[in-house]
Amino acid sequence: MCKAPELGKVKTRLAAEIGNAQALRVYEALLGITLHAATSSKWETVLAVDGDHSRMPGHSHRTVAQRGDELGVRICNAINDVGNYERIVVIGADAPRVTHHHIAQAFHALDTHDVVLGPATDGGYWLIGMQQLHPDLFADIPWSTDRVLTRTRERCEQHARTIALLETLSDIDVRADLEQLMPDTM
Repeated sequence: MCKAPELGKVKTRLAAEIGNAQALRVYEALLGITLHAATSSKWETVLAVDGDHSRMPGHSHRTVAQRGDELGVRICNAINDVGNYERIVVIGADAPRVTHHHIAQAFHALDTHDVVLGPATDGGYWLIGMQQLHPDLFADIPWSTDRVLTRTRERCEQHARTIALLETLSDIDVRADLEQLMPDTM
C-alpha cells in the first residue's frame, strides 16, 4: 500500500513540521526501502497505489489503484483487485527498518497461522498477512490511532483466528520519528 510520490500529498503530518519538499524526499526514500524489501522471486509484489500511477518510480511491479474512503476499505479492495493468491501480505511504505527477511517471516508464519501482524510502536501495524481475505479485520477499526493493533487482535480472537506476531517496528509519521530512524535525511 503506497501513495504516488507527489509534492504535498505524502507524509502530510511530517510535512507540517519539515515542509512538503523534504517530506517528499523522505517518502521517496521510504518507498525505495519498502520496494527493495518487498521484491523477491519467491512472491509477486503488487503495488496498491493511491494517486497518479505515472508518478511511481521506475519498477517492474504490477499496480492496482487504491479505491475507497478509509484505509480498511482500500486494503480490502486492493486484496480483491490482486486476484488469486495462496497467501497475501500487505505492508505500508513508511517503516524504514522493514527487510526482505521480515516479509519472508510473514509468509512463513502463514503456513501455521490464519493472520500475521507486524506491530508498530505507535499502536498500529506495519504489516498484515492472511491466508485469505477476512474483511471483518478492517471494519470499525479506529485508523490512525494507537488502538489499531489491539482492535485487530480482538477481531481475530472473536473469530477464533490464530495470530502470529512479527518484530515490532517504528514507522515515520512526525519529525521525532524521522530524527530517530533516518537522521541522515534531516
